[in-house]
Amino acid sequence: MQAEITGKRLMSLDLKINKLVSSTMTRASQTADIIHKHLSEVPREASCPLLCEGAPFPPDPPSSTWNPGRMVCYLFMFL
Repeated sequence: MQAEITGKRLMSLDLKINKLVSSTMTRASQTADIIHKHLSEVPREASCPLLCEGAPFPPDPPSSTWNPGRMVCYLFMFL
């Protein structure tokens, strides 16, 4: 319901939106799909590896299989 309301609100604001992007999490992608129904003219990127959900912080309790790979930090500004 919240995603539907968000999509309708974004559409009513008449903002210039260049692209709709979500993280790799299933629920984030589902939410973006719901919002995109109201912003069909905006290109929808399936998921962005820059927003990859995962383990940027070591797990507690420690795990011998934890391997976050190379960590990169990005700063996004939303206006």
